[in-house]
Amino acid sequence: MKDKIYKVFISYSWTNDTHIEKVMHLAQRLVYEGIDVVLDKWDLEEGQDKYAFMERCVTDSTVDRVLLICDKKYAEKANERKGGVGNETEIISSEVYDKSTPDKFLPVIFEKDENGKPYMPTYCKRLLYFDLSDEEVYEDGYEKLIRRIYEKPLYKKPKLGKRPDWLEEDDINLFVLKDIVKRLVIVNDVSQRQYLLNSFKNKYCEIAREYITEEINGEIIIATIDKMKALRDVYIDFLCETVYFDLDMGEYVAELFQQFYNEVFEYDYNDKSGVICEPEYFSFHLWELIICTVAVYYHYEKFVHINTLLSYTYFLRRSWYSDVIDNQNITCFRRYFSTIEEYKKQKENIQKISFSAEILVSREKKPLINKETLSFADILIYQVTSDLNIVANEHFGWYPASFIYNKNAISEYNKIKSKRFCEKFKKIYGVNTIKEMIEFIKNSNIKPINNIGWGCPLLSKAVSISEIASLN
Repeated sequence: MKDKIYKVFISYSWTNDTHIEKVMHLAQRLVYEGIDVVLDKWDLEEGQDKYAFMERCVTDSTVDRVLLICDKKYAEKANERKGGVGNETEIISSEVYDKSTPDKFLPVIFEKDENGKPYMPTYCKRLLYFDLSDEEVYEDGYEKLIRRIYEKPLYKKPKLGKRPDWLEEDDINLFVLKDIVKRLVIVNDVSQRQYLLNSFKNKYCEIAREYITEEINGEIIIATIDKMKALRDVYIDFLCETVYFDLDMGEYVAELFQQFYNEVFEYDYNDKSGVICEPEYFSFHLWELIICTVAVYYHYEKFVHINTLLSYTYFLRRSWYSDVIDNQNITCFRRYFSTIEEYKKQKENIQKISFSAEILVSREKKPLINKETLSFADILIYQVTSDLNIVANEHFGWYPASFIYNKNAISEYNKIKSKRFCEKFKKIYGVNTIKEMIEFIKNSNIKPINNIGWGCPLLSKAVSISEIASLN
């Protein structure tokens, strides 16, 4: 269609010389724009039947558009069926009403009444028009006309996207959460903001419980994790929108995780093993939220929030059937997802270091949440909790299962050579000086992790102790 020459016929009234001159100017300009204009002034010769000419031009299939130049005189003649305009009107009106190509006829307004309403023939008042009635609107209307003739609209309909993920949520409505996030952005009142933050926390846990299933097996767990991605995405939006709040959002998020664990987790009795177990889709969800949180806060350099999250004491119910509260640290949320691993292993018939980690890094929310940022956040949690000796016990702590998917961790850790960066990064350790941070790193009990020859990228592999904060 790029090489197509568009053809238009101009229908107008010989109102006066000034009006005819305006019509001629428009016609000439259209020709300069590459449009073939049919006009009586240069296409109708002496001796030819002007009515036959008009009829032929209106009904001609090679004419793409008919421009109806509307002024007061044109409207009157059209409505009263007088003169040449009246004859054209008989033809044009029947085409507009009876044919399937009403968009062929384009009213072009050259004059308006004292109330600012355009003069238009009655038969075409339902058609969209192009306003060229005065200098203020002429160029805008002219551009729209050109675009219409060339079929190049200013506003294009976007390509059809994919079916929204949230439609697969089995009618779990996330609108309330999304609405809270939107309201948080615009509210300035401190008390109202606090109310919305509390509402988000409570509503998040309430909605999460709607994902509880009657049966638990590998297939159901994977399917539920897929469904919960939409809930996770709302949480990520929440984090990004509240990242600059003048509040300790690290503590808020920690409290959300604590509340989620205590209120959402329901335990199921496993008849085969005889033990009480928690549904892995909730364990996975909470693990994923932690990693996403660290990824977001690291991106925005909210290191103090990461420290609060990692060093927080979590008071958690011992089980769904018990009111006994145990004090735990962040590493207690790191589980081995045995059902997921066994199910995926049997289904795909291959060996992998961690199927759970593969699921984690595949659930991107670009641009911020991707494979690299998720795996680095996982590694960073392992690094910092080890440096700060935050472990479940002397044998178990945070295990960064997704480390095999990261290629840029060493480069990221190289930033710690910068003194300027260290002044900010030290907050992740909860200390006031770079020297104190270095002491934690130097005395760390972190252990190298190697799986099938692939080593977990640690801070010590990127820089030596002497290199930390060595660059001004």
